[in-house]
Amino acid sequence: MMDLLKHLIPDFAHMFSANPNGISAWFWSATALIFVLSLYFLSVHFRHFRTRLRALRSLLDGQSKETLALSRRETMQKAQGLDAPNVGMLWREFDESLVLSSDQKHLFNTLDAEHFFNARTLAPGLTASRLLAAAPSFLVAMCIAQEEVFGPVLAIIPFDSEEQAIDIANGTDFGLVAGVFTQDISRAMRCVRRLRAGQVFVNEWYAGGIETPFGGVGLSGFGREKGQEALYSYVRTKNVAIRVAGE
Repeated sequence: MMDLLKHLIPDFAHMFSANPNGISAWFWSATALIFVLSLYFLSVHFRHFRTRLRALRSLLDGQSKETLALSRRETMQKAQGLDAPNVGMLWREFDESLVLSSDQKHLFNTLDAEHFFNARTLAPGLTASRLLAAAPSFLVAMCIAQEEVFGPVLAIIPFDSEEQAIDIANGTDFGLVAGVFTQDISRAMRCVRRLRAGQVFVNEWYAGGIETPFGGVGLSGFGREKGQEALYSYVRTKNVAIRVAGE
């Protein structure tokens, strides 16, 4: 075993010589340096991420969905006053341009909900409706819960009963994925049967593999990809009836 390791580790004595073994030594050193730097930058980003989470927790301490809408400006001022590096403007991370319209107006994702989700057209005064003192991670009383938004948005809607929860989940034209979190397996299966979605995850998210079908219902599409169900989309069933003579 040691003899094998001796062949894997180059002879660093030839690094500054014309010996061909020096190439292996330089390559091994460069690979080790990249690995060490990767670990260093990973640890630095982890520390920054943990600091940001602590800052978020301090900003939201004692807040609720009712009080947050009334204290947006104070929350922004608290965020700007934090001493932690890279956290002072935490609540304005999404103020960067989301898209650029044809008339060269920057469209932001901290827009007034009535303009952003206008079913006909984007309002002409879109840029002026930007909420400069908003906490963009929290949008209160918006129709976004019934829209398909390809972004980091989570709709939180309280409910009082299982029946109400299912009505809320099914109250949209989309149906790609649904989720159920409960310790009661009977309740979980009962909800699975009633939820209008192509995929339902129970007590987890995004489970599956290449053998599990993927797809939705409603405006989330039709048909299935992956698994045996995907093969059926290439099959056309034909009914053939033959009368055999003498029978």
